[in-house]
Amino acid sequence: MIRIYAWRREEGIELLAYGHAEYGVAGQDIVCAGVSALLYGLKAYLERQSLLCEGCHMDAAEWGGGLRLRTEGFDGSDKQAWEVIRVGIELISCAYPQYVYWEEEDSCQTDALRLLLPRGEDNHQATAISERKEAFNEDESYGHGNGT
Repeated sequence: MIRIYAWRREEGIELLAYGHAEYGVAGQDIVCAGVSALLYGLKAYLERQSLLCEGCHMDAAEWGGGLRLRTEGFDGSDKQAWEVIRVGIELISCAYPQYVYWEEEDSCQTDALRLLLPRGEDNHQATAISERKEAFNEDESYGHGNGT
């Protein structure tokens, strides 16, 4: 399953996506291809915008089966771009719910990380995911803070 978590913060957006859809054979998986096209399109757009916009910064990290993006200073254009991508992800998630899970939180509204997991998953998993996100944000090997 592909899992996508997004947080809208005052200063920008943060996105964590990982996993594989496993809808089809590797290289022919239409669910994975659709989600990947949306997410990497967003990444390319934000990279381009960060070069054109003074004070804009986009931090990205990729690893086998995962992508993390974090933006700052975009004055809202990053959030508008995310809205377009979010609708595409929502459509894919609705059509293939067993293959794509996504969740979005507006952290401007709350300081607490609340992950609402699909039915059947318990609070232990929510805690594990929360801890994984914290570790991910602190781990330099994922490109946090180095602009890669």
